[in-house]
Amino acid sequence: MGLLGSSFRYDWMGLDMRYFHRLHPSGVLALHYRGEFTTGEVPFESLAKMGSSEIMRGYFKGKYRDKVTIATQVEYRQHIWWRIGMVAFAGVGDVSSSLGEFTINHLKWSYGAGLRFRVKDDENLNIRLDYGLGNDGNSGFYIEIAEAF
Repeated sequence: MGLLGSSFRYDWMGLDMRYFHRLHPSGVLALHYRGEFTTGEVPFESLAKMGSSEIMRGYFKGKYRDKVTIATQVEYRQHIWWRIGMVAFAGVGDVSSSLGEFTINHLKWSYGAGLRFRVKDDENLNIRLDYGLGNDGNSGFYIEIAEAF
């Protein structure tokens, strides 16, 4: 039994990298990489999860779980008019029991588009409406405040 009463002994490590490149005054290309890595006796709720409103949109959070998750996505953000903008996004990722078990053949994909409404100009705060699709008939609709990443 652990110090706080847990009967599980495991380690968790996360990696989150983002890159933004302005293509022109009203368009931005955004890149995002996320990895979750666990070892040991990981309880179900603490397993690395693929899919969410932030990365791999189109899959609900936790649809796929295992000890390792790796996902990456690209998003194009375009201001249209007044406080209105739009995005198009695509991503690939998967879960696996270990880093060495990943194969290109099992990668899952997602893609979609969304609208943005700028709530506060001075803080660059948006309300976003995104619709994402994944393979095997997966899809998701998201209404959130702030960008996915």
